Amino acid sequence: MNYYTLLQVLDYAECGNVHEAMPQQSVSSLTQIVTQLASALEYLDSKNFIHLRIAAAAIFMVKPGKVQT
Repeated sequence: MNYYTLLQVLDYAECGNVHEAMPQQSVSSLTQIVTQLASALEYLDSKNFIHLRIAAAAIFMVKPGKVQT
């Protein structure tokens, strides 16, 4: 089995991670976040990738309502 290390360059996360920013978010914003995460996981699954660390502290908010893992 081949293992590859993937690296990603992130934009500056002005709102910190989801865990830190969650209390300041509206329900609408949280709904957008969950929708984005579900879409990202669906895409990774379609490419046979597995995300090993799905946690609020590992998901960064680059803008209010916009996340990046």
